[in-house]
Amino acid sequence: MSQVLIIDQSPSFRQKLASLLQSCNCSVVEAEDGLEAQVKFAEHLPDLVITDTIVPSLNGYQFCTWLRNHPHWNQVPVVFCSNRNTEFDRMWGLKKGANAYVVKSAMSQELPPILAILLRSGMQVKQVA
Repeated sequence: MSQVLIIDQSPSFRQKLASLLQSCNCSVVEAEDGLEAQVKFAEHLPDLVITDTIVPSLNGYQFCTWLRNHPHWNQVPVVFCSNRNTEFDRMWGLKKGANAYVVKSAMSQELPPILAILLRSGMQVKQVA
Protein backbone atom coordinates (compact mmCIF):
# COMPACT_ATOMS: atom_id res chain seq x y z
CA MET A 1 0.00 0.00 0.00
CA SER A 2 1.37 3.40 -0.99
CA GLN A 3 1.43 6.22 1.52
CA VAL A 4 0.48 9.78 0.52
CA LEU A 5 1.11 13.01 2.44
CA ILE A 6 -1.71 15.55 2.05
CA ILE A 7 -0.87 19.21 2.76
CA ASP A 8 -3.92 21.48 2.94
CA GLN A 9 -5.19 23.92 5.55
CA SER A 10 -8.84 22.85 5.12
CA PRO A 11 -9.80 19.88 7.33
CA SER A 12 -12.88 19.17 5.19
CA PHE A 13 -10.82 19.09 1.99
CA ARG A 14 -8.19 16.85 3.60
CA GLN A 15 -10.97 14.48 4.64
CA LYS A 16 -12.45 14.44 1.14
CA LEU A 17 -9.05 13.83 -0.44
CA ALA A 18 -8.18 11.16 2.15
CA SER A 19 -11.38 9.28 1.26
CA LEU A 20 -10.50 9.41 -2.43
CA LEU A 21 -6.97 8.19 -1.75
CA GLN A 22 -8.16 5.36 0.50
CA SER A 23 -10.50 4.22 -2.30
CA CYS A 24 -7.35 4.05 -4.47
CA ASN A 25 -5.72 1.78 -1.87
CA CYS A 26 -3.44 4.44 -0.38
CA SER A 27 -2.78 5.21 3.26
CA VAL A 28 -2.76 8.87 4.23
CA VAL A 29 -0.75 11.22 6.42
CA GLU A 30 -2.09 14.76 6.83
CA ALA A 31 -0.53 18.16 7.50
CA GLU A 32 -2.27 21.52 7.63
CA ASP A 33 0.78 23.65 6.81
CA GLY A 34 4.18 23.37 5.19
CA LEU A 35 6.24 23.26 8.38
CA GLU A 36 4.15 20.45 9.81
CA ALA A 37 4.47 18.72 6.45
CA GLN A 38 8.27 18.78 6.65
CA VAL A 39 8.14 17.04 10.03
CA LYS A 40 5.54 14.48 8.90
CA PHE A 41 7.45 13.81 5.70
CA ALA A 42 10.62 13.01 7.64
CA GLU A 43 8.68 10.80 10.08
CA HIS A 44 6.66 8.81 7.54
CA LEU A 45 8.66 9.00 4.27
CA PRO A 46 5.55 8.91 2.04
CA ASP A 47 5.60 7.65 -1.53
CA LEU A 48 3.88 10.75 -2.90
CA VAL A 49 2.88 14.26 -1.76
CA ILE A 50 -0.30 16.14 -2.67
CA THR A 51 -0.24 19.79 -1.66
CA ASP A 52 -2.25 22.92 -2.16
CA THR A 53 -0.22 25.81 -3.51
CA ILE A 54 -1.33 28.15 -0.73
CA VAL A 55 -0.88 26.82 2.79
CA PRO A 56 0.36 28.58 5.94
CA SER A 57 3.96 28.75 7.18
CA LEU A 58 5.62 27.27 4.10
CA ASN A 59 3.52 27.30 0.93
CA GLY A 60 3.23 24.40 -1.49
CA TYR A 61 5.79 25.85 -3.90
CA GLN A 62 8.29 26.30 -1.07
CA PHE A 63 7.65 22.78 0.22
CA CYS A 64 8.20 21.36 -3.26
CA THR A 65 11.46 23.31 -3.61
CA TRP A 66 12.58 22.04 -0.18
CA LEU A 67 11.82 18.46 -1.21
CA ARG A 68 13.53 18.79 -4.61
CA ASN A 69 16.66 20.16 -2.92
CA HIS A 70 16.87 17.30 -0.43
CA PRO A 71 19.51 14.73 -1.48
CA HIS A 72 17.54 11.70 -0.26
CA TRP A 73 13.96 12.68 -1.07
CA ASN A 74 14.18 14.68 -4.28
CA GLN A 75 12.59 11.98 -6.43
CA VAL A 76 9.33 11.71 -4.45
CA PRO A 77 6.45 12.71 -6.75
CA VAL A 78 4.58 15.91 -5.90
CA VAL A 79 1.10 16.80 -7.14
CA PHE A 80 -0.32 20.27 -6.67
CA CYS A 81 -4.06 20.24 -6.01
CA SER A 82 -5.38 23.79 -5.95
CA ASN A 83 -8.37 26.00 -6.68
CA ARG A 84 -6.09 28.17 -8.80
CA ASN A 85 -6.83 27.32 -12.40
CA THR A 86 -4.82 29.51 -14.74
CA GLU A 87 -2.21 28.38 -17.23
CA PHE A 88 0.35 30.42 -15.28
CA ASP A 89 -0.47 28.55 -12.05
CA ARG A 90 -0.03 25.18 -13.77
CA MET A 91 3.19 26.26 -15.45
CA TRP A 92 4.60 27.73 -12.22
CA GLY A 93 3.77 24.55 -10.30
CA LEU A 94 5.57 22.38 -12.84
CA LYS A 95 8.51 24.80 -12.93
CA LYS A 96 8.78 24.51 -9.13
CA GLY A 97 9.17 20.74 -9.49
CA ALA A 98 5.69 19.25 -9.33
CA ASN A 99 4.99 16.14 -11.36
CA ALA A 100 1.37 17.15 -11.95
CA TYR A 101 -1.12 19.93 -11.25
CA VAL A 102 -4.80 19.17 -10.60
CA VAL A 103 -7.62 21.64 -9.99
CA LYS A 104 -9.61 20.74 -6.87
CA SER A 105 -12.94 20.79 -8.72
CA ALA A 106 -11.67 18.09 -11.12
CA MET A 107 -9.78 16.09 -8.48
CA SER A 108 -12.09 13.06 -8.42
CA GLN A 109 -11.68 12.48 -12.16
CA GLU A 110 -8.08 13.57 -12.74
CA LEU A 111 -6.24 12.39 -9.65
CA PRO A 112 -6.70 8.57 -9.73
CA PRO A 113 -4.97 8.04 -13.12
CA ILE A 114 -2.18 10.46 -12.14
CA LEU A 115 -1.64 8.54 -8.89
CA ALA A 116 -1.55 5.24 -10.76
CA ILE A 117 1.14 6.53 -13.13
CA LEU A 118 3.30 8.22 -10.51
CA LEU A 119 3.10 5.40 -7.98
CA ARG A 120 3.64 2.70 -10.62
CA SER A 121 6.75 4.49 -11.90
CA GLY A 122 8.60 3.00 -8.93
CA MET A 123 9.95 6.25 -7.54
CA GLN A 124 11.10 5.31 -4.07
CA VAL A 125 12.09 7.44 -1.12
CA LYS A 126 15.79 7.12 -0.50
CA GLN A 127 16.48 6.13 3.07
CA VAL A 128 18.91 8.30 4.97
CA ALA A 129 22.04 6.26 5.63
